[in-house]
Amino acid sequence: MLLEGMPATVRFEAADVVQVRRFVAGLDTPVLTHNEFQRADSAPASAGGDGFLSATDVVQTRRYVAGLDPSRSAGGPGAANSGPIAPPEALREAGSREIRIGSSNASTGSRVSVPVEMRSNGDEMAVSFVLRYDAAKLGNAIVELADPSSGAILTANADEPGVIRVLVDSPSVFERWATVKPTNGKISIAGPNALSVEISGRVLIPGGAGLRNATVTLTDASGVSRSATTGTFGYYRIDGIAPGQSYTLAVASRRYQFAARQITPSESLTGMDLIAPE
Repeated sequence: MLLEGMPATVRFEAADVVQVRRFVAGLDTPVLTHNEFQRADSAPASAGGDGFLSATDVVQTRRYVAGLDPSRSAGGPGAANSGPIAPPEALREAGSREIRIGSSNASTGSRVSVPVEMRSNGDEMAVSFVLRYDAAKLGNAIVELADPSSGAILTANADEPGVIRVLVDSPSVFERWATVKPTNGKISIAGPNALSVEISGRVLIPGGAGLRNATVTLTDASGVSRSATTGTFGYYRIDGIAPGQSYTLAVASRRYQFAARQITPSESLTGMDLIAPE
């Protein structure tokens, strides 16, 4: 019924649930010429949709697939509304189903886990939300379920820097949600704000010519190292370096000897030339 680019079929299928999940998470975009948005926007069923694709549409599609509700013709808005999603009338006064982003501490260049929790009413079968972060300080997001054995299905989209779209739905009500206070989260990062820096330069022999096939090695205080081999004219570059830490920069060559250098880069460094003594 909802497969991309295809006209509606006469019945709902399991593939429709998968496709609606991808629409909600932003992994796919509905094709408006085939009224895919209108067909995916199935909740609330009484109104034929509300102009938003969210967890409620996944739940309604699951009910259609299972035969719990009689199927309806698409009749809601033909495209997405631009405003924020309003909660159902019955929930506006209660202020229930609160989502909280936890706070964490991290060091520059390391991975950090940020918990996202929800205070539920005990009857939820799906939840969707958008999490935003500062892409200049964080990156390479990975979204995981805290309890993968719960039977819930995670659909997440972290392709856009600074934005994570998350959908979690389950064939039964959620059972393992913590009761929390609704607040924004905060990550305290030790060191400069940059995710990583790089160093680059040339390896030179006496007289100023570049040395090819020399190995430049950068080693941190824990003994972890990364290396680069110089090119034809002696150029090298090492990236993915956590700023604010101390490193030893050394060169290995069959013919020349180089003195090791101690550096503590707080930002990317260029022109870090390494010259063999005469």
